[in-house]
Amino acid sequence: MHKNIFLLIIFLALGTFLMSQENDNEHFRIARESFYRGNFLNAISLFTEAINTNPYSSILYSYRARAHAALGNYAECRQDAYHAILLNPENAYAYYALGNMYIELGDFNNALYNMNIAINYELNDSNLFSNRGLLHYFMYNHELALRDFQAAIALDQYNSTALYYRALIHFNSGSVTSAISDFNRVILLMPGFPDTYYNRASAYTRLNDTAQALRDYNWAIHLNPAYVAAYHGRGLLFYNTGDIIRAIDDFTIALMLDPEYFLAYNDRGNALAGIGEIDAAFDDYNMAISLLPDFALAYNNRGFLYMNIGDIENAMSDFNRSLELDPSYVMAYNNRAYLLMNTGRFDRAVLDFNQGIRLDPNNNIAYFYRALINLEWGNLTDALDDFTEVIRIAPNNAEAYSQRGITLLLLGEYVRAIDDFNFILRMYPEHADSYDRRGFAYANIGEYQPAIEDFQNALRINPVHHSARVNLEAVRDLISDR
Repeated sequence: MHKNIFLLIIFLALGTFLMSQENDNEHFRIARESFYRGNFLNAISLFTEAINTNPYSSILYSYRARAHAALGNYAECRQDAYHAILLNPENAYAYYALGNMYIELGDFNNALYNMNIAINYELNDSNLFSNRGLLHYFMYNHELALRDFQAAIALDQYNSTALYYRALIHFNSGSVTSAISDFNRVILLMPGFPDTYYNRASAYTRLNDTAQALRDYNWAIHLNPAYVAAYHGRGLLFYNTGDIIRAIDDFTIALMLDPEYFLAYNDRGNALAGIGEIDAAFDDYNMAISLLPDFALAYNNRGFLYMNIGDIENAMSDFNRSLELDPSYVMAYNNRAYLLMNTGRFDRAVLDFNQGIRLDPNNNIAYFYRALINLEWGNLTDALDDFTEVIRIAPNNAEAYSQRGITLLLLGEYVRAIDDFNFILRMYPEHADSYDRRGFAYANIGEYQPAIEDFQNALRINPVHHSARVNLEAVRDLISDR
């Protein structure tokens, strides 16, 4: 699909350039119009007539070479391009025609070589820079591609090709607002191009602007009702905002349009699992794996479903297979570790959590559960360090504050524990356990009145809170004995 888009841009997007005396040639004028309309066969015939009239015109041969390249007539393209270069060794568009030919042949290195020569001879053509940028882009040299797109836009601020692909590079490098700015400009220039709306929707999704993302997905589908990826993207948006039924509907439409779209099977499986349609979810995961046997994500998700229904053996088998296929898959390590932890195999679970953290130092899930294991083992300092890492990564994780507060209580660091329970109670003012624990911390530093108030609040929220009642009586006894 990328190659088709690339070729369309190469052959139809090249703009005007300074012409020599051939501008006055009627055959040339008509042939060029035919070329830019994409009627390459007719253009070849007309360029041939023009060449018969003016056999020493380098530019005519280079145009005919490009038309031949567009039709896959590679021998003829090469012959015309070389003839053009013989007549004028500095004809940039003859090298450009060779570049086009090598792109179609899949020889990107020779394509780039000829594109470089073309630009060396013609430094003021925006489209030459944007097309070399496209070549870099599809060769995954995104830094060089960005440089060419910048040059193309500096020469022509309305170069929609350069703007569009610069936006994609911005998006993939995390510069989401810059990507949206470029997509906006492309939409003004090409309001009927559905891919721009689709990609801008992805950018808005990353910014959590679900309303704008939804509008863009809708518009992409309006422009192209058979846009499989747009249905899939909109389905993911619905899924992530909790609208599971509409997500399933969109995934299903995507699969009707493309029955081999394995990503939609996987994601519909997730949605079906979320509403308890277990058998249907397994069917979708199985179909995704049958379409792509090396699909690590589907093995992980199917393993997670097996784990949730208590099928430990199959869950472990799927997690193992997922990691065989992708040894850097962090979530699969987390899930396998969680399964090991819940079946009492703490040592092996810690090894998996360790690997998950090595692969992703911001893996707050692994830090949290490794901290729980350390807490279970009595490694309080290690547990404290891990809970602190969770809070660094996810500053509003109330459970991490709660568990760190408990760890601090066990370490006798009561003042720090009070700070953590304060944080929880600001988020959840009716959390009985946090009142009880903070009251325990106050009592242990001799702050009996705040302790009594906390125990009373815990009992107000939960009148049968056993720990709060016992602690309240203990503090009252302590005060009465003084």
